[in-house]
Amino acid sequence: LMLFGPPARPCAWTLAALGLDLSQLLLVQGPGRPSDLLWALEQALASGQLGAALAWLPARLPGDALRRLQLAAQAHPGPVFL
Repeated sequence: LMLFGPPARPCAWTLAALGLDLSQLLLVQGPGRPSDLLWALEQALASGQLGAALAWLPARLPGDALRRLQLAAQAHPGPVFL
């Protein structure tokens, strides 16, 4: 499971109590440009190594970026929540 740009730091204790294996959780967050986060999400979806993704997208997203994410999410076999 990968979390991309969550608005707050997730509570590890709560996630573990819900049955998530914390060793299989990766948090992708940074002060960089929103386009960097979108690029990381697109690459992770295309890698074939990702089980599920949860991403918080910027308020304004260019149409072409949204379309690329849509195509990557459709090709990904697991759940993707944007």
